Amino acid sequence: MIRFDGLPLHPMIVHAPVVLIPLVAAGLVLLLVRPSLRRTVGPLVVLLAIGALVTSFAAVWSGEQLGEAMQRGSELDEHERWGNITRLLSVLLTVGVVAFVALDRFKPDRRSLTTAVGIVTAVVAMAAMGAVGFTGHAGAKLAWEGKVPDENAMAMDHSGTTDQSGATEAPPATTPGPPLPGEGTPGVDVVMGEWDLVTSVDSAQPGTITFRFRNMGTLPHSLRIRTQGSGGDRLEWESELVGPGESGLLVADLAAGTYDLDCPVEDAAGEHDALGMNSVFTVTTDAPALAPLPGAPATAVDPGPAAGSGGGSAATMAVSVDIRGFAFAPAVVRVRAGGTVTWTNNDSAVHTATGNGFDTGRLAGGQSATVTFDTPGTYEYQCTPHPAMRGTVIVEP
Repeated sequence: MIRFDGLPLHPMIVHAPVVLIPLVAAGLVLLLVRPSLRRTVGPLVVLLAIGALVTSFAAVWSGEQLGEAMQRGSELDEHERWGNITRLLSVLLTVGVVAFVALDRFKPDRRSLTTAVGIVTAVVAMAAMGAVGFTGHAGAKLAWEGKVPDENAMAMDHSGTTDQSGATEAPPATTPGPPLPGEGTPGVDVVMGEWDLVTSVDSAQPGTITFRFRNMGTLPHSLRIRTQGSGGDRLEWESELVGPGESGLLVADLAAGTYDLDCPVEDAAGEHDALGMNSVFTVTTDAPALAPLPGAPATAVDPGPAAGSGGGSAATMAVSVDIRGFAFAPAVVRVRAGGTVTWTNNDSAVHTATGNGFDTGRLAGGQSATVTFDTPGTYEYQCTPHPAMRGTVIVEP
């Protein structure tokens, strides 16, 4: 996938035909109602049409490059289908504009034919504008649902199958996770990703409160705390921008009241708070005392038995994993060969469990998926939209 300044190139290229096609349509209408302008404005409309054609082909090409790094699905298929329709209409639009301007210039005695060609081409232009709208809508759904992976996620197997293979022979040793800022300090743990913002608690007592924010997504985010209301009288605290996998602290002295927590970043994907990265936080004297902020979980396999839905100390035939707060719980599970693991997403953000040879597919909030593991071994997996989310399935004979 081709990137520019860390972002996929495709979302930047598509802006060109989005702008040029409506300009061509407006130019055609102007030439139809004002024939006196055809000699001077006609060549400009031809250039705009050629530009729309070239950038439409470039948009489809860059979209195909991006699509190779994305998990297949109905939304991606719909986006590609409308992109191809837009490209075809751009070809017809360019041919029509060139014919219209050429007939007007070189066949002045064929005015009725010229007008007919102009009207038909204007209709094509309107259809192209509609196709651009449908293409953009389908593409926006992909961006909102976090389907564009980063470089680490692209290295994973996205086969989309529900069977499994390629397990490793033995689990690696347990190692502690990287240190997190504020570990052990009483505070609020905030986890962010595309497109959700989850707090460890939803209330605290008045005073100086430490908010630790962790970016589990693939785009830069920041944390903002504001008093509710509108206008310039709102109190506001805002953190620095943190990249994927990074963390930070935001300390705020909050009086009793209700506050909005959100991500104020606005980029090619849209306004992050409007896409779902927002929450409400209450400061009240009745709130319980804040617990110390936890450290990072272990990144490797615990050799001891993991608790699953069976509740026993040994591996079972059916295990459940809860996806909540941008984490798999439990992160390490054991199941017997031929048994199943069921993942249930209890976040509002879309998640997956994607490993070597298995993939739950994209799970929206409240959805579940079950995978059968037949071959003993150790299967490490992660969430494709949020690659910092990791887990392990140990399949025993």
